[in-house]
Amino acid sequence: MNTLSYTLPMQVGVLVAVSCCATTVNSAENAIEVVNTIELREAVAQANRLGDTVIELNDGVYQLDSALVISGDHISFRSKSGLRDRVVLRGGGMRETPGVDNALEVSGQYVSVVGVTLEQAGNHLIQLRGEQNADCFSLSNAVLRDGYEQLLKVSSEKDGEPSADFGVVENSMFAYTADLEPNYYIGGIDLHSGKNWLI
Repeated sequence: MNTLSYTLPMQVGVLVAVSCCATTVNSAENAIEVVNTIELREAVAQANRLGDTVIELNDGVYQLDSALVISGDHISFRSKSGLRDRVVLRGGGMRETPGVDNALEVSGQYVSVVGVTLEQAGNHLIQLRGEQNADCFSLSNAVLRDGYEQLLKVSSEKDGEPSADFGVVENSMFAYTADLEPNYYIGGIDLHSGKNWLI
């Protein structure tokens, strides 16, 4: 297995990033527990309407046939067990078509993903929409494995504004299970114009 790891130097703004994203992982007003993909999609739709929601995933494989689109603010995905290998969000494979383009598409602010594995996407495992100002995203205790392009893509407008700022990535693994990555345009994290990230 090839594992990509990144270490970035500390910089001004890191403490601001931690403070900004700390509100993501606090207890939310709404909590939804799910056990299968149908319930997960219903929970995402409800969380997008309500905001301030924790979606708690029981152990299992959640087979996706399209991206989970997170447009609401203060939404957290977390495994109930806390064991990232036991909760798997799986796309249709590392190919452009057919299959799941992105496993998660995030345009909301203060979104967190904790204790899960995402794998087998035809494009990115997580697409963070900086062009929609998706600030204060956090990824913790997660595995991102086997995507056709970048595993975590953070996009922005062409001139860099708006962008996804104040993100945190910690205690997570980015990996490919094959000997060779499937595409020349590939990487663990592709961060465009984002400011004050802690990785």
